[in-house]
Amino acid sequence: MAILKNSSTFVTSFVLTRDVEDIVGQINEAAALRATPGAPLTVYYLGEAHNVDFDIKRRQKVFDALRDDAKIILTVERTLVKPDEASNLVLEMNDLKSSDDGRNKQIVGLLEEKLQGTPTARVIVFFYGQEHESHVCKYMLKELDKTLTLNWVTCLPIEMSLKSKLDFHPSLFSTVGKRPVGYCDRGGEDFLLRLLEKGYVLEPFNLDLYSGESAQRYLPKESIYAVYFKNDTYAAHSRKAVESEGTSGVLIRRFNGAHTCVAKQITKTQIAKAESGKLDV
Repeated sequence: MAILKNSSTFVTSFVLTRDVEDIVGQINEAAALRATPGAPLTVYYLGEAHNVDFDIKRRQKVFDALRDDAKIILTVERTLVKPDEASNLVLEMNDLKSSDDGRNKQIVGLLEEKLQGTPTARVIVFFYGQEHESHVCKYMLKELDKTLTLNWVTCLPIEMSLKSKLDFHPSLFSTVGKRPVGYCDRGGEDFLLRLLEKGYVLEPFNLDLYSGESAQRYLPKESIYAVYFKNDTYAAHSRKAVESEGTSGVLIRRFNGAHTCVAKQITKTQIAKAESGKLDV
């Protein structure tokens, strides 16, 4: 039975490029440690939600940075990569039901075989759904050699970090009496919009906003976002551009380091109220 020596959680910056750089740097640093008898293995568990763009891109970029390194074993959930994508790959392959615990036991068995044939391995990286982590950890501690000790690092799915680790921005402004600049749906920018709900713009991005009338007509989902700017003059200017065309691309950014934008989840039935500035009344 292996021993869990340390466990910790990676602290996200909520910026994809920065997180990837930090994760890859930490893994490479752990992999560079000299292999000595009794030295712990480091396990990085990159948990993800398979339908969240941030998690998918994080997995792809970290995987690409670490492929074919003999000191690192990449352990990947079924269907996420092809079997021949890396020489240091352990890929789950089965037809078991999604919730079948046999999947977790099987991948640990495959990993154990890979470890026996890869004496230079210092780091194991999991690319898996977050719901598997506790089960995988259980089987690793149970099945791996009793001489092994593990340092375990969890990289949470970004939505979990957003909910549990990030408070509302202290300078979040009130939208009482304000009209939205425009509306948008939960598309590819959903994570950035979730940050906007808490008042954060961590990196500039473009957002296609719709007027109230166009949102009713063209946005397919009932649940949408209303987007507000703190500066009334800039808000009026941007709203005019949106309303004149029905839709317009707007740059969402910080101004002199200040957070000046916020998004609110609403339904289409609330558009009329938002347009009158009475959404929060």
